[in-house]
Amino acid sequence: MKKSPITSLWGALAVFVILAFATPMISAAGREGGPARPERGGFAGQAIVSRGIFSGPMVQPHAKIYGKTYGEWSAEWWKWVLAVPGSTNPLVDSTGEFCAEGQDGKVWYLAGTFGGSAERNCSVPAGRPVFFPLLNFLFICTEPGETEAIARESVNSGADKIDALEVNLDGKPVPMLRNHRAESPAFNTTFPEGNLFGIAPGVYGPSVSDGYWVMLFLTPGNHELSFSGKKDDFELNVTYHLTVE
Repeated sequence: MKKSPITSLWGALAVFVILAFATPMISAAGREGGPARPERGGFAGQAIVSRGIFSGPMVQPHAKIYGKTYGEWSAEWWKWVLAVPGSTNPLVDSTGEFCAEGQDGKVWYLAGTFGGSAERNCSVPAGRPVFFPLLNFLFICTEPGETEAIARESVNSGADKIDALEVNLDGKPVPMLRNHRAESPAFNTTFPEGNLFGIAPGVYGPSVSDGYWVMLFLTPGNHELSFSGKKDDFELNVTYHLTVE
């Protein structure tokens, strides 16, 4: 694998993302004032509730959706967000203009920001669950001697020390978020030309992630989704105004 200045990243899409080069950089998603609250649609997935997969619209952390666990979807999320060029990357999108970039799978991903707040409008295809991180950590092995075991110890330590998590959907709190911690399998990350970090394009890894994630099924209509988190002196929150259609 190619080497780069990046040794570890903490990421969050519900979210809080931290990237460490030589010195950690904190990336946060926060909420400021925004558009008037829209009318709400309902929750999808009632037909699956009896199978123990849902609590309301939320996919439970033990469930497999489209053959993947939360941990496996977290790896897919990282592959997605790091593969998008910096000029159109959802992590640096202040309005939601680029929320559809790279969204060609069965699950729709939401993104955070690199330091500061964002309030976004985004259209989501009906029938596709949304998946996003609250607070999480990513370590990419790029230097000689770095191993998957070292990477896991690092991300596990970070995820152990998260202070607070909160998600609200249409004004109602999503419960039991501490049960939504998920650790990824090892995976490789692909950086394109013009990537977020200005490093040589190529494949880097192995990479591992640990943190808190949520997956929701929503019925057609308008929804407001907000999420926040805290670790030490770092706090973040983000708001999405979602139209499912």
